Amino acid sequence: MAAGNTYEAITSVTAPGGAATQLVMSSIPATYTDLVLVINGGNSISGATWAIQLNSDTGSNYAWRMIEGSGTTATSSRSSTTGLTVASMYFTYETGVGASEVTAIANFQNYANTDKYKTVVMRENTATAPNYPGVSVSVGIWRNTAAITSITIMIPGGATNIASGTTFNLFGIKAA
Repeated sequence: MAAGNTYEAITSVTAPGGAATQLVMSSIPATYTDLVLVINGGNSISGATWAIQLNSDTGSNYAWRMIEGSGTTATSSRSSTTGLTVASMYFTYETGVGASEVTAIANFQNYANTDKYKTVVMRENTATAPNYPGVSVSVGIWRNTAAITSITIMIPGGATNIASGTTFNLFGIKAA
């Protein structure tokens, strides 16, 4: 017997034109085992870093580790708190300019479980970026046991905007 679809669309948002430095996906139901966020698009300035914030938490409750490579160079970075304008964890790094330049996927495990910290595995591909073609993978932790009810995707510092037409798709996994 076929298992059927395990991914169910929760919300889909396309970034409008203008000066949007963040996008919030809220009212996330606690009816799934895991969440998957898929981003296709870019930034208005090359080299901008994207980050995520959970449940509007601006405290020092985030930690992350990132490995990236361009085909000729590999680097890594980490932080127990990001030190950015708003406490968050890196989602992508050096994402290039313009729409269709980044494809990023984030998996949020046990997002609705209220007795565990939340972990996130994030992968990104910027193969067509003019200034930094490459890939990265990050792991992050949000040191909070609350169920994730909102995800804010942001470009910290406010000097860069999300490119018009960038899509954000959030899926729930029915059974992981």
